[in-house]
Amino acid sequence: MAEIITVPDLFLVRGKLFTSDGKNSVIKIHHQQGELDGACAMYSVAMCLLYEKIVTDLDTPGQGNGGRLLRNLYSNFGIIKSGFFFEKLYKIILEYKRKTWRVDYGDGTPKECISRICDEIDSGVAPIIGIGYVGCDNGHALLGVGYEKEGDKVVRIYCLDPGAPTPITSIWNSYLDVRDLRKSSIYVNNNTKCEPQKVKIEDFIIIENLKEVPITEL
Repeated sequence: MAEIITVPDLFLVRGKLFTSDGKNSVIKIHHQQGELDGACAMYSVAMCLLYEKIVTDLDTPGQGNGGRLLRNLYSNFGIIKSGFFFEKLYKIILEYKRKTWRVDYGDGTPKECISRICDEIDSGVAPIIGIGYVGCDNGHALLGVGYEKEGDKVVRIYCLDPGAPTPITSIWNSYLDVRDLRKSSIYVNNNTKCEPQKVKIEDFIIIENLKEVPITEL
């Protein structure tokens, strides 16, 4: 029997996707990138900071370290046509890290990455996932929000893709089919007409707010 596990603090309300703001209300979490930029990693970081309540407004993100990190990313890394390597992004995030944040970077084989990603989702953390497209040098960044198991085997990782429209019927708008790791994983976008694409899960970044922040009850 299939089982789907998701992070706890996402709400789909009348076709709109929200997360708690830590103040007994909710905020929009998914933001879609423009057609000309390669800033999927920046958008994924922004969504992660919203999910962790490190920031609660992307237009006025505040004067804290989370807001300062976003303003740096907005000002200096907003349009990067060729994308952004996670190792460099991780070092930038570390410059703004506070004692109340857990920041981590991981890579390895797809099997190793999937195991770590699922462990994070089990603990309520939404990892930023880096994938590479097979046959070219391009990559993409996604926010992992859940996974599906058949027995003990993980078969899909569910994601919020900043390059796709906001989902209206689920808390994810894309997924990675990871049933057969002897071959490439398959990336499937739920909301566009793109064909499924062969990809490799390459690495991930974790940003976790260690402060106790209540989840809004709807």
